[in-house]
Amino acid sequence: MFFFKFFNGYKKELHVLGLKSGRDVDKIAEVGFNPIFLDGVPAFEEAKLVIVAEKLYIDDIKPENFIDKNIPEKLYTKEEPHIVYTGRVKKIYVKD
Repeated sequence: MFFFKFFNGYKKELHVLGLKSGRDVDKIAEVGFNPIFLDGVPAFEEAKLVIVAEKLYIDDIKPENFIDKNIPEKLYTKEEPHIVYTGRVKKIYVKD
């Protein structure tokens, strides 16, 4: 299982999460988010919307397969490939 989280008002914190590697720093502690579990899947108390999905397919993103050839040079400054997941939505949680 994996999840998507959508936040309001956490632009700075989300930037840190996207910028830093969890291998180098405890980025969750750094931004002050509070981990919770929904059906055994980790999420964050601060999330407004959490989508829990079952993994169906995983692959490396291949820069040569982009239709817009400008995207890889803008997004990928390292040789480390990004990964794409395909999943089936199992449950959606919405915070009022």
